[in-house]
Amino acid sequence: PSIEGQSTATRNLNKILRLLEDDKVGIIGVWGMGGIGKTTLVKNLNNELVKTAVSSSKLSFSVVVWVTVPKPPTDIRKVQAQIVDSEESVERIASRIHQRLKEEKSFLLILDDVWQAINLDHVGVPQPEDPARSKVILTSRFVDVCRQMKTDTEMKVLTFDEDESWQMFVKNAGDIANLEHIQPVAKEIAKECNGLPLAITVIGASMRGKKRVELWKDALGSLRMSEPHNTDVKDNVYKVIKWSFDSLESQDIELSSERRSKHVNKRGGDIQSCFLYCS
Repeated sequence: PSIEGQSTATRNLNKILRLLEDDKVGIIGVWGMGGIGKTTLVKNLNNELVKTAVSSSKLSFSVVVWVTVPKPPTDIRKVQAQIVDSEESVERIASRIHQRLKEEKSFLLILDDVWQAINLDHVGVPQPEDPARSKVILTSRFVDVCRQMKTDTEMKVLTFDEDESWQMFVKNAGDIANLEHIQPVAKEIAKECNGLPLAITVIGASMRGKKRVELWKDALGSLRMSEPHNTDVKDNVYKVIKWSFDSLESQDIELSSERRSKHVNKRGGDIQSCFLYCS
């Protein structure tokens, strides 16, 4: 998804661009809790690089490689397979990757969703160093993982402020959130999302079409009582998604039985996808 019009995300993006232009920085760690928008941020980075490469030689890379890192325990071969398709040994593939990237004038490697430190030498990635101006960006929930991978700098992704959170909430919930009798409760619900884009999107979409203020009040009360049971998931994002998943059927009392079934199946699938995202 695009971050156009999102001031906080744009500030985050501009900060990464400045780090990419810094000759003293080779490996950049981008970190923050699940649902804060790390993956969206680096995806938008690639689009921005296409636009800025013409005006800034420091942002012009011969090749950009994207790797979605498998969950632990990390299989080096699965990481390598996203760079080079080969049935050779891990060591042989590492040698091929190293040679291939060394041949490039400069490369940008993006390692997304790193849960535990990866040895770049084992993958075959050359250490970014002048004069090649190559860079490595990794995203992780954990600043310690970034430091274990010897990042030159770590950037914490900022959450949305209250105004921006409300704008995104209304975008997902619809204009009904601005109705006089609903808006005060809707704003409290938006605050419970604590500036997390994923949480705002999920909870806003779950409230879309709800016309009775009682449903909004029930939603707020249930949301505030939701507690996380998985310590690996941050409270803020877990509670809104758990509430959204649990409350889909109970709050859709205005729908007919047939429509409710279809609605729950469709939206429930979306929420389950978000649970996987946060797991």
